[in-house]
Amino acid sequence: MVIVITVIMWYIYNNFAFSREVRAVGGAEKVATLAGIRVNKIKVQVFILCGALAGLAGCFQAARSYAATPIMGDGMEMDVIAAVVLGGTPMSGGIGSVLTTVLGALIGIFLSTKKPPTFTVEGFFSSLLIIL
Repeated sequence: MVIVITVIMWYIYNNFAFSREVRAVGGAEKVATLAGIRVNKIKVQVFILCGALAGLAGCFQAARSYAATPIMGDGMEMDVIAAVVLGGTPMSGGIGSVLTTVLGALIGIFLSTKKPPTFTVEGFFSSLLIIL
């Protein structure tokens, strides 16, 4: 299912005007406004999409662990940010790719399973994010 969602998001990201507008808003909000893009509308649409995908990810996580608790995803924010940065997306925004973000997540998974025994996963990703 994750592969299907990745392919759908890649297709949307590469073939629709919405994705160009999102990149424009992420790169330079004032320039996007001057170019005629309705910035607030794009922001709302991105938040809706992000919330829907986060909810879907929560359903996958609950199905994988056969349980759902309110604190199930605590501490995963740093892992997600590290995966995006490992995928090559700058923290300033505007540039990025779905496939490189997935590659960054796979690299993060590999590094977290092959970590030295003295580090915690959260500390490792935090250190990696600070270094990058």
